[in-house]
Amino acid sequence: MNALVQRTLDVAASQEGVQEEGSNRGPQVEAYLRSTHRVPGEPWCAAFVYWCISNAAGELNLSDPFPLTAYCPDINNWARRHGVLENTPEAGDVFLLYGETEEGKLARHTGFVASVDGVRFRTIEGNTNLDGSDNGIGVFRLTRSNGDKYRFVRWGSLADEAGDEPFTLVLSGNPLVAMPVRNGRALCPVRKWGEALGFKVEWNQEEQVPLFDGNEVNTQIALIGKTAYAPIHDLAEAAGLQIKVDASSRKVYVTR
Repeated sequence: MNALVQRTLDVAASQEGVQEEGSNRGPQVEAYLRSTHRVPGEPWCAAFVYWCISNAAGELNLSDPFPLTAYCPDINNWARRHGVLENTPEAGDVFLLYGETEEGKLARHTGFVASVDGVRFRTIEGNTNLDGSDNGIGVFRLTRSNGDKYRFVRWGSLADEAGDEPFTLVLSGNPLVAMPVRNGRALCPVRKWGEALGFKVEWNQEEQVPLFDGNEVNTQIALIGKTAYAPIHDLAEAAGLQIKVDASSRKVYVTR
């Protein structure tokens, strides 16, 4: 189990006992929902999952590989696209519970797999209760038995370990920000970059991409803590700027 997955389980365990104050409300429940840009009163099991992973990534200064969503079918679709949807559980997985809806069989509840014992797996999950409801009152540890109604998202296989020493972004001669390196690519905080260039920075929630002055930026987003990062090469290309990398000083120079 890598460091991010282990820390995520620790964060999830620290939330055991959190309960709603009203229907899908309460200070901590609303913090889970805010992390996925949702409002008080909405179902929050998937928001709990995202909040735990995002906070763990922020503590470890690692990119967050998990999709920013509070909707279980989005997690299912993301896992299928990335080839990480499994039939059997491992500790650290995110489980999905499926049920019949008017739209067919869809994922309707989620949480973390804390440990596995044969076909039984222990969970830490939110928006549930002691009988395993998919719309309960709090964060609980439960025991579930695997079967056809469950699938398991092995998201940790996509998680980076700590990156190399960061590069410094130098924009028009002025040092702007330190950029972490993940998988050999220097990542720049999207909002800080766009605003430094005078763009109006917005977010397309459906496509999960940033907008500069209303135009989509074709890039891969990585979340480190609560900040969205993207490869500086992609951001500079979208803005029509030139890049020069000085590996010896670990600086990236961007000019018009």
